[in-house]
Amino acid sequence: MFGAERRLENRLKKLETMMRDPKSLLNLETMLDSMNALARDLDYPALRKNKNIDAFLNRYEKAVGQLRELQVKLEDFDRVKLIGRGAYGEVQLVRHKASEKVYAMKQLSKFEMIKRSDSAFFWEERDIMAFSDSPWVVELCCAFQDDHHLYMVMEFMPGGDLVTLTMNYDLPEEWVRFYTAEVTGMVRCDTAVGTPDYISPEGYYGRECDWWSVGVVIFEMLAGETPFYAESLVGTYGKIMDHKNSLRFPEDVDMEVRLGRSTVDEIQRHPFFTNDQWTFDTIRQTVAPVVPVLSSDVDTSNFDDIEKVKAGDTFPQPRAFVGNQLPFVGFTYFKEDQLLAGNSSLKEDSSDEKDDSRAELKDKVHQLEEQLDHEMQAKDELDNKCRHTTSRLEKLVKELDEEISSRQGVEASLRQLEMEQALLQHQNSEGLRRADAETERKRGLENELNSMQDQLEELKRRNQNSQVSTEKNIQLQRQLDESNAILQAEQEAAERGRRGQAEAQKQAVALEAGLREMQGKCARLEQGEVQLEKRQRGLQAELEVERRERSLGAQSVAELQGEPRTWERESAAIF
Repeated sequence: MFGAERRLENRLKKLETMMRDPKSLLNLETMLDSMNALARDLDYPALRKNKNIDAFLNRYEKAVGQLRELQVKLEDFDRVKLIGRGAYGEVQLVRHKASEKVYAMKQLSKFEMIKRSDSAFFWEERDIMAFSDSPWVVELCCAFQDDHHLYMVMEFMPGGDLVTLTMNYDLPEEWVRFYTAEVTGMVRCDTAVGTPDYISPEGYYGRECDWWSVGVVIFEMLAGETPFYAESLVGTYGKIMDHKNSLRFPEDVDMEVRLGRSTVDEIQRHPFFTNDQWTFDTIRQTVAPVVPVLSSDVDTSNFDDIEKVKAGDTFPQPRAFVGNQLPFVGFTYFKEDQLLAGNSSLKEDSSDEKDDSRAELKDKVHQLEEQLDHEMQAKDELDNKCRHTTSRLEKLVKELDEEISSRQGVEASLRQLEMEQALLQHQNSEGLRRADAETERKRGLENELNSMQDQLEELKRRNQNSQVSTEKNIQLQRQLDESNAILQAEQEAAERGRRGQAEAQKQAVALEAGLREMQGKCARLEQGEVQLEKRQRGLQAELEVERRERSLGAQSVAELQGEPRTWERESAAIF
């Protein structure tokens, strides 16, 4: 019986720990949120027709109402001013009625969070502010919710943001150096979403694109706008795609080698950050270039005035259970859980329980000492395995680099073959078109020749004894000879065109065979390295092919436009 009681006691302690832990999925706030969400999602006339749902609500409706009155709610705060608005909600400056403290309260629409669940990262934002211990991250004091909104109560930073700073000041290079240094090494992002103005033109997804975005921020602080700024989103993307022409770098800058490809130290060692006022180790204690002067704890002079807008869409009244509140279960949070802190019923104060705990702890210490010996032995084995694995990993990395280099060479050859194939196909089609034109032209000349021969015979019959007739016959004969010569030349040109076309077709067949072989090699290489950025390079290759095709098309149009004039001159010469 004593062992069973101890096991039950341990289970209860684990349950208490889970309920106390704010990071646990079964903490007290999550349990209360679950009851709240279930009551909200079921409390509709169409659903209460179900007797089980109606019985549940009748039993817990009053208790849930008391719970909502006791929890933190919007009515506990006085709204001072609207200081920010985003795609999913807005930020209010508020004062807590009980403590008189000032906070920034972010309000998010639950309807918008569900509608844009692929891009609304409210859980990540809450967890970072709630559990981060960094002085660079705003602290979350509490989070709560009602039927339609989520609320996050945060520290109020009265100095405003960097966007407002750039709007109010022309930032000198010293200021830009300071604020960029605060970003460098302190902030990073692993998401694939963001503003198009800050995207890397090459489509990189590694740390290079993060440093590119930092460079765009520097450019914006110094120049007042981003390097690819345009009035429309289409215009911005157009400049990004044409970045080689729309953005010019100094001639002494190597655009092929990205800065920061190895570590952040490479960025921090850049001469741009050289100064005698601070280092990256002391910048946190350095006075910022702009220190806001505040007239009161609710001074919002560093924030723009924002117009109020009408409330957005909300959940329609359901006819069946849809669970609109379930995605937000567990969002409620308090910096210190006061609900369990003073619960004396869960504390162990009796001396008997303390003695039992001491004995149990001694046993655990002995077990842990034995376990430590085993773990030390296991650690040595793991160290050996780690060294062996590291050497294998270095070998694999070297092989991977060689494979990448080989693949890049094959891709370059493949792109060259594709370019040659496209050029030959164009030349082939152009040869066919010219051959058809020459055939048609030959047919016209033959018709003209036959007509002139008929005229000559007719003139010979009519004017056998006339001197005038003789001269005209001579002239017609001369024209006939010239036409025959032209016809002969056209026939030879047509024959050469046919031979060239046959040769081009042979070359095209050979190139297609080579292309298929190279494509097979490329496919085998792609199986070894699926992480390579094949889509971007493919798109760039297609873009280059399309540009060349456009250039060749323009040349073909020019040639086609010039041929009618050539035919007119030749026809004029014949007649």
